[in-house]
Amino acid sequence: MLRCKDLRYLTSLQKLTYLTGKSGQDRLIRWVYTAETTDFSRWIRGGELLFISGPVSQSPDFDMMRLVRLSIRLNLAGIIFLCGDGYFNDISSSAIRYAKEHDFALMTIPWDIPLVDITQEVGRAILMPRETGQPNILQAAVFGGLSYADKGSLLQNIGYPFGSPQCLAIVGYQRLPMAQMPRRNAVANADELCKMWFQTQNLPFSTLVHYDQLLLLFPGKHAAAAKVLQELYKRIKEDESEVSFHIGGALSEDALSLEQSYRNAQVALQISRQRDLQKPYLFNPCGLSEFILTMPESKGSEHMTEFVQHVLLPLEIYDKKNKSLLIQTLEVYLQENGNLLRTSNRLFIHRNTLKYRLHHIEEICGCSLEDAETRFVLYFALTVRNYS
Repeated sequence: MLRCKDLRYLTSLQKLTYLTGKSGQDRLIRWVYTAETTDFSRWIRGGELLFISGPVSQSPDFDMMRLVRLSIRLNLAGIIFLCGDGYFNDISSSAIRYAKEHDFALMTIPWDIPLVDITQEVGRAILMPRETGQPNILQAAVFGGLSYADKGSLLQNIGYPFGSPQCLAIVGYQRLPMAQMPRRNAVANADELCKMWFQTQNLPFSTLVHYDQLLLLFPGKHAAAAKVLQELYKRIKEDESEVSFHIGGALSEDALSLEQSYRNAQVALQISRQRDLQKPYLFNPCGLSEFILTMPESKGSEHMTEFVQHVLLPLEIYDKKNKSLLIQTLEVYLQENGNLLRTSNRLFIHRNTLKYRLHHIEEICGCSLEDAETRFVLYFALTVRNYS
C-alpha cells in the first residue's frame, strides 16, 4: 500500500513539500490522475493522487478552494501542485486551512521535474508495495504498462502459471453516487468471498478491486472457466442477494496479453447488463453483439444508424402511435428462434395474439418472417439498436 507520507521516499519526489503538515499523510493512493480541466469528476473513482499543473491554474474558471472541496468530496488521496513561473506561485492559506480541517494532504513540487518520471515511479510503487515486494498480478499485467518480456519475468518470479490459458472476469456493480456505500462494501465482500473460494479449491488466482468492479484472473479453458464463474456467481448471489451485479469474462491464450482480455471482458459485462443475464457471460469472438460493440467509431457509425432507422422506423412509429409492443414482440420471437410457444410464454400472451402481431409486423415491414435473410437483418438491426 502506498500512502501520501511515502511519497517523500520516491526518487523523483525528493523536493516534495507537504503544505498541510501531517494532515492527510495516511491516506491510501490507489492511482494517479493529472487534471487537464477543472471539471474532472467524471474520471475520478476515489483514491487518486491528483496532479494540478499550470494550464489548469490559468483557466478562467479556476478556483482553488472549490478544487480542494471537490477533491475531498470525491475522496481523493491528495493534491500535488506544480509550482514555479507559469505554474503555481502561491497556495491559498484558506485552502490549506480547510484541507487540514478535513485531514487532506496538499503538496507542491517544482514544475521542472518531468511529470512522466513522477507518475511512472508512483505507479510502480503502487504495483510493488514496500511491505511485501510482491505486485498485484492484475494491476501489473493489465494497468502497469509493462512490456511483454517484463510481464513474463514478473509472473515467472511470482510463480503464477502465466503460459497456460487464462480467464479474466469482471464482477460489475452499477455505478452509484459516492455517498451510497453499501454497494462499495458489496465489491469488497465479493473480493473476500472469491479469495476464500479459490483458496479452498487450491487454484492459482489474482483479484483486484478496481473502482466499482472486481477483477478475477485464473487459469482455465472455456468449459472449466465457465464452471468456475458459475459457481462464483452463485456464491456472490447468495451472500449479497439484495445487490444487483453482473459478470462478464474473456479467455486468453496466456497471461501476457491481458489488456485485450480486459477490454473483451468489459464488452462481455456490457452484454450481460443489457440482457440482464442472471449468469456469467463469456466474450464470444464470433458473437454479433461483440462485433457491434467492438466496431471502431470510424467504421460507419452514421451508416449503421441509418440502416437501423430504415429497417425499424416503421415499427417504431407504429408502436408510438398505437402504444403497441411490436418491436418487443419481434425481438423476443427472434431470440427464441421463431418458437411460438416459448415466445408467447415469455411475453405472457396467447399464441393467437402472437400470430396476429407477427402477421402485423410482416405487413408493416413488407417482409416475410419465414425468410432467413429477413430474420437476420431484423435481428442485426435490433442488436445495433440495443447498443447504440
